Amino acid sequence: MNGELSKYESELVASNAELHRAWIEQIEKDLGEQLPLTSPQASWKKVCEVILRVLQSQFDISQGRVPELLYRIDISEAKLRREMMSGKWNSWHELLAHSIAEREALKVIFRFRFSGKL
Repeated sequence: MNGELSKYESELVASNAELHRAWIEQIEKDLGEQLPLTSPQASWKKVCEVILRVLQSQFDISQGRVPELLYRIDISEAKLRREMMSGKWNSWHELLAHSIAEREALKVIFRFRFSGKL
């Protein structure tokens, strides 16, 4: 695992109901928030939008909670800074939402592969 989610892996999370459910549960556990999703098989884009709303309402970038969140989820602050400087993102919250979705997906995919479920 190289730390980046492949197109195949993101499609796998979207298409495998058990993996998708584990992904959502992992996000909720690490955010400490229940995600208000209207569909049990919400799209990748929708999940990122919901994470973004949670981050905007619960995590002020200027407060000290973000480094703790990055540590808990295992996201590199240096990598986030480099990615933000690339100019592809409108805000830190948007980048962080996508990074969280990706990292949590990698965690559950690894766990499923290790347990023989994939």
